[in-house]
Amino acid sequence: MNKAGNVWCWGSNHFGQLGNGTYSVSHSPVLVESLTDVVALGGGGVHGCAVRGDGSVWCWGANFSGELGNGNTVEQSTPVQVPGLLDAVAIEAGFQHTCALKLDGSTWCWGGNSCGQLGDGTKSDQLSPVQVVELSGVVSLSLGNSHTCALKVDGSAACWGDGYHGQLGNGSNATKNLVPVALETLGSDNLALGTGGYHTCAVKADGSLWCWGMNRYGQVGDGSQLDLNLPTAVEGVSGVSAFGGGSKHSCALGSSGSLACWGLNSFGQLGDGQGGAYPVPAEVEGLQEAMGISGGQEYTCAATPYGKLRCWGENLKGQLGDGTNIPNKVPTPAILEGVVADFDAGAEHACAVDIEDDVYCWGNDDSGQLGDGGLWGVDSSVPVLAMESGLQVTCGGDHTCAVAADGKVWCWGRNYDGQLGNGGVGTKTYFPSKTVGLSGVTDVSAGSKHTCAVTSAGQVWCWGNNSAGQVGVQDAGDQDSPVEVPGADNKVSVVTGDSHSCVLAADGDIACWGSNASGQLGDGGTGDGFEPVVVAGLDGVQSLCAGAEHMCALDEVGAVRCWGANKWGQLGDGTLQQRDTPVYVGALDSVTAIGCGSYHSCAVKANGSAFCWGDNRKGQLGFGNAWALEPQPVISFPEM
Repeated sequence: MNKAGNVWCWGSNHFGQLGNGTYSVSHSPVLVESLTDVVALGGGGVHGCAVRGDGSVWCWGANFSGELGNGNTVEQSTPVQVPGLLDAVAIEAGFQHTCALKLDGSTWCWGGNSCGQLGDGTKSDQLSPVQVVELSGVVSLSLGNSHTCALKVDGSAACWGDGYHGQLGNGSNATKNLVPVALETLGSDNLALGTGGYHTCAVKADGSLWCWGMNRYGQVGDGSQLDLNLPTAVEGVSGVSAFGGGSKHSCALGSSGSLACWGLNSFGQLGDGQGGAYPVPAEVEGLQEAMGISGGQEYTCAATPYGKLRCWGENLKGQLGDGTNIPNKVPTPAILEGVVADFDAGAEHACAVDIEDDVYCWGNDDSGQLGDGGLWGVDSSVPVLAMESGLQVTCGGDHTCAVAADGKVWCWGRNYDGQLGNGGVGTKTYFPSKTVGLSGVTDVSAGSKHTCAVTSAGQVWCWGNNSAGQVGVQDAGDQDSPVEVPGADNKVSVVTGDSHSCVLAADGDIACWGSNASGQLGDGGTGDGFEPVVVAGLDGVQSLCAGAEHMCALDEVGAVRCWGANKWGQLGDGTLQQRDTPVYVGALDSVTAIGCGSYHSCAVKANGSAFCWGDNRKGQLGFGNAWALEPQPVISFPEM
């Protein structure tokens, strides 16, 4: 999955599990063309499922037991929608069953149920989603071949389904639990759960890893090869930040980026360059800066800095993504790679300013947002030079703007709403073009379809889409050149959300204008504003940040207050209630810096510790995969 929400698959395809409408094996990534705006993926034995941004669920591939959830057992080589399932936020797939987590914390499962893995109290297969009984407050799911586990918001865990190998962690090896059973001996300080084929592991808050279940190949990591029915600490790993479970092997990621794997090694899936089985962790060879880990049936993949993907192990079906079908016992580069740096990100592209003040961009270029002009509209997975002598860069939905060393603003990309500010509309500009009438600019910020800038004189100028008043001009349409925002003077910085704008004044006051459907203007109402209104109850503000439809502000005493949309808990007040005036972020003080993502927020305290809250579907909170309604510490562990 890439920034645009597209899905790419490779490997075996006998049941259409690549989702590209064929049944041909592919040794390199192929695009699932009918899927866009995907926010979560789940890969099963021979099927796949995805959650789109609108909360709908789509599945494809084998459908022996109804694991596609569309009411029948017919395999599908392209994605089909799971009917009746809305507001999904996460998806996980087992061997022949699938489960989805909804926004309200409820869990819904479908497919094979011979061992009770659907958690509905029966052993009958289900062709459509059924709710897991006696379970609420779930924040993440993990599925094995025939068992299911859930992590709850309070840090506790529960499992159900097949327990023959002890994978339910309840002290028994001969049970099939048809409903969830709490793992009481595991405690409530768990940050993440992971499952292999018949084993389960938990990452705890202290960085330790605990595993249980089938251990024939040493995949539980306790040094033996005896099945374990109670959680047991894995020896030799500490500071664990993530777990990746394969069918018969396990891997752990440390905060320093080191990786260790253990269990079956028949195809080199442990990445140590050797073979055989290892009942204790062994370091992956030549991989010191991993950022994510995932285990397949007999292979493993890890993400590394700069967006590169490294895979190793079995490759008969091309599952390593390197263009061959040759197994590899050490990490090998996959063809599907990107470039990641310290950057500002737009909808589908990113840009960075290097130490020589050159602006580089990469990613989607369908509107010219990379600014290189060379091959118009050709995407680039490596940085291309857009502009020299740049001091600041900002990325909007499909356009980019930069402040030059002389205080001028240059923009490029999509311009249908006038967001480039060059006096024209309806065109795409593949080269940087000067924004007319602006000089002495000290700060610039690009929204989805509009742009705002602050000058050294403290004036605020905006241009582009004005459908909700985000340009700050009442009774006027879109603006193709900068217009001064009335009533906005003595300002020092500006931030833009999807369709709103806010400025910070030298005296610490904040004023906002534009879309206000979620209360993001902070004026106590939800009506759009075409001119700046002062945010109620705030003074002494030092900095602010904007999400898609929420805002956060840091004051002079180190306290943080947020307001606006709160569907994902991005306001940090312990609720999901949107706020039209600022509320304090719970239990957070001595803050020195803040930052907002589209649906999450983060803060750094004076002692250097970091806290995040809100949406965590892609791990953006930095502490496992549980979303949070209040600030939670970003994991920082010693080296393994």
